[in-house]
Amino acid sequence: MTVRFTAQQVLENIFSHVQQDYSDSEQEEAEDVSEDEDGEEYNPEHDASLSSEEEQQQDIPQAEREKLLSKNDKIRWSSVAAYHNQNELSWIWQTWRACQVHQCIETRETASDKLAAIREVWDEWVARLLLLYNPGPDVTVDEQLVPFRGCCPFRQYMPSKPAKYGIKSWVACDAKSSYAWKMQVYTGKPTSGGPEKNQGMRVVLDVTEGLRGHNVTCDNFFTSYELRRQLLRRNVTMVGMVRKNKPELPPALLAAKDREVFSSRFAFTPTTTLVSYLPKKNKNVLLLSTLHTGVIGMYSCRRMTARWPLERDQPELDAS
Repeated sequence: MTVRFTAQQVLENIFSHVQQDYSDSEQEEAEDVSEDEDGEEYNPEHDASLSSEEEQQQDIPQAEREKLLSKNDKIRWSSVAAYHNQNELSWIWQTWRACQVHQCIETRETASDKLAAIREVWDEWVARLLLLYNPGPDVTVDEQLVPFRGCCPFRQYMPSKPAKYGIKSWVACDAKSSYAWKMQVYTGKPTSGGPEKNQGMRVVLDVTEGLRGHNVTCDNFFTSYELRRQLLRRNVTMVGMVRKNKPELPPALLAAKDREVFSSRFAFTPTTTLVSYLPKKNKNVLLLSTLHTGVIGMYSCRRMTARWPLERDQPELDAS
Protein backbone atom coordinates (compact mmCIF):
# COMPACT_ATOMS: atom_id res chain seq x y z
CA MET A 1 0.00 0.00 0.00
CA THR A 2 1.34 3.43 -0.97
CA VAL A 3 1.11 6.19 1.65
CA ARG A 4 0.84 9.74 0.32
CA PHE A 5 1.58 12.89 2.27
CA THR A 6 0.81 16.50 1.53
CA ALA A 7 3.44 19.22 1.75
CA GLN A 8 1.97 20.50 5.02
CA GLN A 9 2.08 17.02 6.59
CA VAL A 10 5.74 16.57 5.63
CA LEU A 11 6.71 19.93 7.15
CA GLU A 12 4.81 19.14 10.35
CA ASN A 13 6.58 15.78 10.53
CA ILE A 14 10.01 17.37 10.12
CA PHE A 15 9.39 20.07 12.76
CA SER A 16 7.89 17.55 15.18
CA HIS A 17 11.10 15.47 14.99
CA VAL A 18 13.26 18.53 15.58
CA GLN A 19 11.16 19.83 18.49
CA GLN A 20 10.97 16.37 20.08
CA ASP A 21 14.75 15.96 19.96
CA TYR A 22 15.12 19.46 21.39
CA SER A 23 12.86 18.57 24.33
CA ASP A 24 14.73 15.25 24.85
CA SER A 25 18.05 17.07 24.98
CA GLU A 26 16.70 19.48 27.61
CA GLN A 27 15.42 16.55 29.65
CA GLU A 28 18.85 14.87 29.53
CA GLU A 29 20.50 18.08 30.70
CA ALA A 30 18.04 18.33 33.56
CA GLU A 31 18.78 14.74 34.64
CA ASP A 32 22.53 15.37 34.57
CA VAL A 33 22.67 17.16 37.95
CA SER A 34 25.54 17.48 40.41
CA GLU A 35 26.31 15.19 43.32
CA ASP A 36 24.85 17.63 45.85
CA GLU A 37 21.52 17.81 44.06
CA ASP A 38 20.79 14.10 43.54
CA GLY A 39 22.50 12.81 46.66
CA GLU A 40 24.55 10.18 44.86
CA GLU A 41 28.29 9.67 45.16
CA TYR A 42 30.53 10.81 42.37
CA ASN A 43 31.40 7.94 40.03
CA PRO A 44 34.45 8.65 37.83
CA GLU A 45 33.67 5.63 35.66
CA HIS A 46 30.45 7.30 34.55
CA ASP A 47 32.28 9.99 32.59
CA ALA A 48 34.64 7.44 31.08
CA SER A 49 31.70 5.45 29.74
CA LEU A 50 30.38 8.30 27.61
CA SER A 51 29.76 7.29 24.04
CA SER A 52 31.88 8.75 21.25
CA GLU A 53 28.77 10.54 20.03
CA GLU A 54 28.34 12.40 23.32
CA GLU A 55 32.04 13.28 23.45
CA GLN A 56 31.78 14.88 20.01
CA GLN A 57 28.86 16.99 21.19
CA GLN A 58 30.77 18.08 24.33
CA ASP A 59 33.80 19.05 22.24
CA ILE A 60 31.74 21.59 20.26
CA PRO A 61 32.24 25.11 21.66
CA GLN A 62 29.21 26.92 23.07
CA ALA A 63 29.64 29.82 20.64
CA GLU A 64 29.50 27.38 17.77
CA ARG A 65 26.27 25.86 19.09
CA GLU A 66 24.61 29.26 19.36
CA LYS A 67 25.18 29.87 15.65
CA LEU A 68 22.93 26.88 14.95
CA LEU A 69 19.92 28.40 16.65
CA SER A 70 17.03 29.46 14.45
CA LYS A 71 16.33 33.14 13.81
CA ASN A 72 13.46 33.14 16.28
CA ASP A 73 15.59 31.24 18.90
CA LYS A 74 12.92 28.52 19.19
CA ILE A 75 14.63 25.62 17.38
CA ARG A 76 18.12 24.34 18.15
CA TRP A 77 19.98 22.71 15.30
CA SER A 78 23.07 20.57 15.89
CA SER A 79 26.17 20.38 13.72
CA VAL A 80 26.69 16.79 14.93
CA ALA A 81 24.61 14.14 13.20
CA ALA A 82 23.22 12.76 16.46
CA TYR A 83 19.59 13.80 16.19
CA HIS A 84 18.75 11.84 13.03
CA ASN A 85 20.44 8.85 11.57
CA GLN A 86 21.09 8.55 7.87
CA ASN A 87 18.06 6.35 7.20
CA GLU A 88 15.70 8.81 8.87
CA LEU A 89 17.06 11.80 6.94
CA SER A 90 16.83 9.81 3.72
CA TRP A 91 13.20 8.97 4.52
CA ILE A 92 12.34 12.64 5.11
CA TRP A 93 13.92 13.65 1.81
CA GLN A 94 12.19 10.87 -0.13
CA THR A 95 8.86 11.70 1.48
CA TRP A 96 9.26 15.35 0.58
CA ARG A 97 10.07 14.54 -3.04
CA ALA A 98 7.19 12.07 -3.26
CA CYS A 99 4.87 14.71 -1.85
CA GLN A 100 5.86 17.14 -4.58
CA VAL A 101 5.32 14.55 -7.31
CA HIS A 102 1.97 13.35 -5.97
CA GLN A 103 0.74 16.88 -5.45
CA CYS A 104 1.60 17.72 -9.07
CA ILE A 105 -0.12 14.57 -10.34
CA GLU A 106 -3.21 14.92 -8.18
CA THR A 107 -3.87 18.62 -8.72
CA ARG A 108 -2.88 18.88 -12.39
CA GLU A 109 -3.19 16.48 -15.28
CA THR A 110 0.37 16.72 -16.57
CA ALA A 111 -0.59 14.99 -19.80
CA SER A 112 -2.84 17.89 -20.79
CA ASP A 113 -1.22 20.77 -18.87
CA LYS A 114 2.47 21.13 -19.68
CA LEU A 115 2.66 24.21 -17.46
CA ALA A 116 1.59 22.25 -14.36
CA ALA A 117 4.89 22.86 -12.55
CA ILE A 118 4.24 26.64 -12.32
CA ARG A 119 0.55 26.82 -13.17
CA GLU A 120 -0.57 28.01 -9.74
CA VAL A 121 2.04 30.79 -9.56
CA TRP A 122 1.47 31.82 -13.19
CA ASP A 123 -2.30 32.09 -12.83
CA GLU A 124 -1.93 34.14 -9.67
CA TRP A 125 0.51 36.54 -11.36
CA VAL A 126 -1.66 36.96 -14.47
CA ALA A 127 -4.65 37.71 -12.24
CA ARG A 128 -2.61 40.45 -10.55
CA LEU A 129 -1.83 42.11 -13.90
CA LEU A 130 -5.53 42.80 -14.46
CA LEU A 131 -5.87 44.55 -11.10
CA LEU A 132 -2.84 46.84 -11.37
CA TYR A 133 -3.66 48.70 -14.58
CA ASN A 134 -6.60 49.85 -16.69
CA PRO A 135 -5.63 49.80 -20.39
CA GLY A 136 -6.38 52.74 -22.66
CA PRO A 137 -8.79 52.68 -25.60
CA ASP A 138 -6.26 50.97 -27.91
CA VAL A 139 -4.98 47.45 -27.18
CA THR A 140 -2.55 45.39 -29.26
CA VAL A 141 -2.50 41.57 -29.37
CA ASP A 142 0.62 39.79 -30.59
CA GLU A 143 3.09 37.02 -29.77
CA GLN A 144 6.22 37.29 -27.63
CA LEU A 145 9.25 34.99 -27.62
CA VAL A 146 11.23 34.77 -24.37
CA PRO A 147 14.77 33.59 -25.25
CA PHE A 148 15.46 30.11 -23.82
CA ARG A 149 17.62 27.23 -25.12
CA GLY A 150 17.28 24.86 -22.17
CA CYS A 151 15.19 21.73 -21.81
CA CYS A 152 11.50 22.54 -22.17
CA PRO A 153 8.72 20.41 -23.74
CA PHE A 154 7.12 23.44 -25.42
CA ARG A 155 10.18 25.39 -26.55
CA GLN A 156 9.53 27.03 -29.92
CA TYR A 157 11.77 27.71 -32.91
CA MET A 158 10.94 30.98 -34.69
CA PRO A 159 13.63 31.90 -37.25
CA SER A 160 12.13 35.35 -37.82
CA LYS A 161 12.82 36.34 -34.18
CA PRO A 162 16.24 37.56 -33.00
CA ALA A 163 16.54 34.81 -30.36
CA LYS A 164 15.11 32.07 -32.64
CA TYR A 165 14.59 29.67 -29.68
CA GLY A 166 12.46 30.34 -26.64
CA ILE A 167 9.07 30.16 -24.91
CA LYS A 168 6.23 31.79 -26.82
CA SER A 169 3.45 33.76 -25.15
CA TRP A 170 0.33 35.52 -26.39
CA VAL A 171 0.15 39.04 -24.95
CA ALA A 172 -2.47 41.80 -24.90
CA CYS A 173 -0.70 45.12 -24.31
CA ASP A 174 -1.79 48.71 -23.93
CA ALA A 175 -0.80 50.45 -27.17
CA LYS A 176 0.39 53.61 -25.44
CA SER A 177 2.28 52.35 -22.39
CA SER A 178 3.14 48.79 -23.61
CA TYR A 179 1.81 47.40 -20.32
CA ALA A 180 1.16 43.64 -20.58
CA TRP A 181 -2.46 43.45 -19.45
CA LYS A 182 -3.06 39.73 -20.02
CA MET A 183 -0.78 36.86 -21.08
CA GLN A 184 -0.97 33.21 -22.11
CA VAL A 185 1.89 30.75 -22.48
CA TYR A 186 1.82 28.67 -25.65
CA THR A 187 2.54 25.07 -24.60
CA GLY A 188 2.54 23.58 -28.09
CA LYS A 189 0.10 21.36 -29.90
CA PRO A 190 -2.42 19.33 -27.88
CA THR A 191 -1.18 15.89 -26.82
CA SER A 192 -4.31 14.26 -28.22
CA GLY A 193 -5.92 15.03 -31.55
CA GLY A 194 -4.77 17.23 -34.39
CA PRO A 195 -3.73 20.88 -34.43
CA GLU A 196 -6.02 23.49 -32.91
CA LYS A 197 -8.46 25.10 -35.32
CA ASN A 198 -9.07 28.86 -35.31
CA GLN A 199 -6.24 29.33 -32.84
CA GLY A 200 -5.78 33.01 -33.65
CA MET A 201 -9.42 33.82 -32.93
CA ARG A 202 -9.39 31.81 -29.71
CA VAL A 203 -6.27 33.63 -28.47
CA VAL A 204 -7.68 37.11 -29.13
CA LEU A 205 -10.96 36.27 -27.43
CA ASP A 206 -9.11 34.90 -24.39
CA VAL A 207 -6.63 37.73 -23.85
CA THR A 208 -9.25 40.47 -24.46
CA GLU A 209 -11.90 39.00 -22.19
CA GLY A 210 -13.15 41.71 -19.87
CA LEU A 211 -12.53 44.62 -22.26
CA ARG A 212 -15.46 46.82 -23.26
CA GLY A 213 -15.40 49.82 -25.58
CA HIS A 214 -11.79 49.23 -26.66
CA ASN A 215 -10.15 48.77 -30.04
CA VAL A 216 -7.93 45.75 -30.73
CA THR A 217 -5.11 45.81 -33.28
CA CYS A 218 -3.58 42.53 -34.48
CA ASP A 219 -1.76 41.01 -37.47
CA ASN A 220 -2.98 38.65 -40.16
CA PHE A 221 -2.48 35.53 -38.02
CA PHE A 222 -5.37 36.59 -35.77
CA THR A 223 -7.67 38.66 -38.00
CA SER A 224 -10.75 37.00 -39.48
CA TYR A 225 -14.30 37.93 -40.31
CA GLU A 226 -15.64 35.64 -37.57
CA LEU A 227 -13.37 37.28 -35.00
CA ARG A 228 -14.81 40.66 -36.04
CA ARG A 229 -18.30 39.35 -35.30
CA GLN A 230 -17.36 37.92 -31.90
CA LEU A 231 -15.63 41.14 -30.78
CA LEU A 232 -18.55 43.34 -31.84
CA ARG A 233 -20.75 41.32 -29.48
CA ARG A 234 -18.49 42.53 -26.67
CA ASN A 235 -18.59 46.14 -27.90
CA VAL A 236 -14.93 45.87 -29.01
CA THR A 237 -13.73 47.08 -32.42
CA MET A 238 -10.84 45.62 -34.39
CA VAL A 239 -8.23 46.72 -36.94
CA GLY A 240 -5.94 44.18 -38.55
CA MET A 241 -4.36 42.84 -41.70
CA VAL A 242 -6.07 39.88 -43.40
CA ARG A 243 -4.60 36.90 -45.18
CA LYS A 244 -5.67 36.46 -48.79
CA ASN A 245 -6.87 32.87 -48.30
CA LYS A 246 -9.90 33.91 -46.23
CA PRO A 247 -13.14 32.83 -47.97
CA GLU A 248 -14.98 35.99 -46.86
CA LEU A 249 -12.91 38.27 -49.11
CA PRO A 250 -14.29 39.44 -52.49
CA PRO A 251 -12.14 38.41 -55.50
CA ALA A 252 -12.25 41.96 -56.89
CA LEU A 253 -10.08 43.21 -54.00
CA LEU A 254 -7.63 40.33 -54.33
CA ALA A 255 -6.69 41.16 -57.92
CA ALA A 256 -3.47 43.16 -58.20
CA LYS A 257 -2.92 43.20 -61.96
CA ASP A 258 -3.55 46.34 -63.98
CA ARG A 259 -3.65 48.44 -60.82
CA GLU A 260 -1.62 51.54 -60.18
CA VAL A 261 0.98 51.48 -57.44
CA PHE A 262 -0.18 53.18 -54.20
CA SER A 263 -3.82 52.78 -55.23
CA SER A 264 -6.56 51.60 -52.87
CA ARG A 265 -9.87 49.80 -53.25
CA PHE A 266 -12.61 49.62 -50.64
CA ALA A 267 -15.47 47.29 -49.78
CA PHE A 268 -18.09 47.85 -47.08
CA THR A 269 -20.68 46.14 -44.94
CA PRO A 270 -22.84 47.96 -42.37
CA THR A 271 -20.24 47.27 -39.66
CA THR A 272 -16.98 46.56 -41.52
CA THR A 273 -14.57 48.27 -43.91
CA LEU A 274 -12.17 46.29 -46.09
CA VAL A 275 -9.24 47.99 -47.87
CA SER A 276 -6.94 46.62 -50.57
CA TYR A 277 -3.78 48.73 -50.86
CA LEU A 278 -1.06 48.26 -53.53
CA PRO A 279 2.36 49.29 -52.07
CA LYS A 280 4.29 47.57 -54.89
CA LYS A 281 3.50 46.39 -58.37
CA ASN A 282 1.39 43.19 -58.36
CA LYS A 283 1.37 43.04 -54.56
CA ASN A 284 -1.56 44.17 -52.45
CA VAL A 285 -2.17 44.33 -48.69
CA LEU A 286 -5.61 43.76 -47.17
CA LEU A 287 -6.84 45.56 -44.05
CA LEU A 288 -10.07 44.87 -42.19
CA SER A 289 -11.54 47.39 -39.76
CA THR A 290 -14.66 47.69 -37.66
CA LEU A 291 -13.41 50.99 -36.23
CA HIS A 292 -13.71 52.93 -39.50
CA THR A 293 -17.22 52.44 -40.84
CA GLY A 294 -17.93 55.84 -42.42
CA VAL A 295 -18.42 56.44 -46.13
CA ILE A 296 -15.05 56.85 -47.85
CA GLY A 297 -14.59 58.48 -51.25
CA MET A 298 -11.83 57.50 -53.62
CA TYR A 299 -9.75 60.40 -54.91
CA SER A 300 -6.14 61.26 -55.64
CA CYS A 301 -3.98 63.99 -54.13
CA ARG A 302 -1.45 63.99 -56.96
CA ARG A 303 -0.61 67.36 -58.50
CA MET A 304 1.77 68.45 -61.21
CA THR A 305 4.91 69.77 -59.55
CA ALA A 306 8.62 70.24 -60.23
CA ARG A 307 9.61 70.00 -56.56
CA TRP A 308 10.84 66.51 -55.69
CA PRO A 309 9.90 66.57 -51.95
CA LEU A 310 6.25 67.16 -52.83
CA GLU A 311 6.34 64.49 -55.53
CA ARG A 312 7.82 62.06 -53.01
CA ASP A 313 5.04 62.63 -50.44
CA GLN A 314 2.08 62.37 -52.82
CA PRO A 315 1.86 58.51 -52.77
CA GLU A 316 1.68 58.52 -48.96
CA LEU A 317 -1.14 61.09 -49.12
CA ASP A 318 -3.06 58.87 -51.51
CA ALA A 319 -2.60 55.86 -49.25
CA SER A 320 -3.87 57.72 -46.20
